[in-house]
Amino acid sequence: MASLEQIEKTQVIIVGGGISGLSLALMLEQLGVSYLLLEAYSSLTKPVGALIALNPNGLRILDQLGVLPDINAVATPLLRHVVIDGESGKRIADLSFPGYMRERHGYETAFQARHEVVVALERNMKSKERLRVGKRVVSVNQDEKGAMVHCEDGSRYRAQMVVGADGVHSVVRREVLKMAKEKDATLEGADIVRCEYGTVFAIANPSEHLQPGDGYSFQRNSCNGGVVCGRDGRNYLFYHFRRPGPYDVPVEKLPRMSATEVEERWAEILPRRVSESADFTYADLLSAGTTSKGQSVLPHFTLPKWYNGRIMAMGDAVHKFNPMTAQGGNNCIETAAAIANHLHDTLARHNIPLLQPQWPKKAVEEIFAAVEQERMPRVTGLVQESQELQYTFSWDTWWYKIVAKYLFPRMNKSKIADASSNSIVGAVTLKGDRWEVPHPRDHIVPWEDEAFGKDLSVLGVLFKQ
Repeated sequence: MASLEQIEKTQVIIVGGGISGLSLALMLEQLGVSYLLLEAYSSLTKPVGALIALNPNGLRILDQLGVLPDINAVATPLLRHVVIDGESGKRIADLSFPGYMRERHGYETAFQARHEVVVALERNMKSKERLRVGKRVVSVNQDEKGAMVHCEDGSRYRAQMVVGADGVHSVVRREVLKMAKEKDATLEGADIVRCEYGTVFAIANPSEHLQPGDGYSFQRNSCNGGVVCGRDGRNYLFYHFRRPGPYDVPVEKLPRMSATEVEERWAEILPRRVSESADFTYADLLSAGTTSKGQSVLPHFTLPKWYNGRIMAMGDAVHKFNPMTAQGGNNCIETAAAIANHLHDTLARHNIPLLQPQWPKKAVEEIFAAVEQERMPRVTGLVQESQELQYTFSWDTWWYKIVAKYLFPRMNKSKIADASSNSIVGAVTLKGDRWEVPHPRDHIVPWEDEAFGKDLSVLGVLFKQ
């Protein structure tokens, strides 16, 4: 066991080096807060993972952090999006809206590989020695004066607060819920989450069939899928499908797909033509070779408790989106911004210097409570909307099929744009003069922190009007 002298101390420990953890680390660095980031794998920037769409709510924060130029260098907007009926092969709708996000919100939705966002964040870090790889956290505990993180290699780290950005299989969340349940019996069962869908995905090498910015998708009973062509010509394929039950499962025991099931799922999508006029299939796209393939179940949840004492879980660990609305990663960035805002404001309000060796436990709990209170209502609604869109575009019931095939395609484009805008305008932003963007982006739809606008909810647009 490490001696007391071997325990490294800092103000904040971040567990996990994905988009959530690196976003928070960069914010803390720019605030001047001492931190360490512990990543389980041997590299932060290994090219793994699938496509991610950064929407204006995430891009606005990345712009404040100075990361936007690096994102723009690797991203592409979606210039074309054609939706195909998976039964007949005919076109359902053309959802091509190039430029509308930039006009409305100042930023165009950016599509790129997930690892490229991680690379951009890491590149902008000045103190890279604070990013520790090969540090798999196995447990976290706390006392009145601090929290201790224990790693698989025997190393230990002590901090005033620990933030778990370690994803859907979060060790930090496990510790938070375990301690919280001991104090609050009503949280028993809070870790049971809904897991109805799964996905297989791949990144394929460039093909003559698609150009950067092209997007095609298909819908049919209990499944949907598609492809987006990225800036460098690589093609990002995905296929979502309703998986066999049970659907209510412990978050610590999410089901996994067997190799046989993964191959069976790929066999369902590969023979399909990409569009009604195309003479090529998804199999043709994959025949160019792949740089990565993956699979995952798609749980969706917002947990009712995010912190206990000096320990908090964030991002996918506590609010897991279905990918359909492309809001999961963006809201991870928002939660990081909320932590940075409340950390700065709470300590300032109590006249506690950021680098004071000891932060009172009550102050840390006040920070975490404020984050939870601010973020939980927004992500709860958005997580549900993401799953509603999954139900709709996979024709989960006869009603969703009618909406997807007949009502949605007949909607005015401005109504569809309104639905997207509603998930954006209520976003968190980094507060304070230090975060001011030198050249603010022109936009016609106000953010809620600028002015309150009308209700543009996707459920209202699809089902109430």
